[in-house]
Amino acid sequence: KVVLTDKSGADGVYLWVNNFLELHGEARIKRTKLVPIMRWIAEQYRAEGRTTAISDQEMTELVKQHLPEKYRKIEERRGLRRIQRENRK
Repeated sequence: KVVLTDKSGADGVYLWVNNFLELHGEARIKRTKLVPIMRWIAEQYRAEGRTTAISDQEMTELVKQHLPEKYRKIEERRGLRRIQRENRK
């Protein structure tokens, strides 16, 4: 699990987003596509004076907002897995 703060940097955001989206290898989101999310995080600490970590719920909303197609695909995949698990019972 990755905890994001103002000290996490681009690598932390990159890891969190790609883990959340279950992307590996060449399918991973490039760091340049994550700049708006990284800016939002930096702004929370710089301008807002935040001292707590960014929550998974906040990050999920940021992914939904800035990477809507990727978010939709992972939600569909997770929904299918849920249905498959229920059908095995």
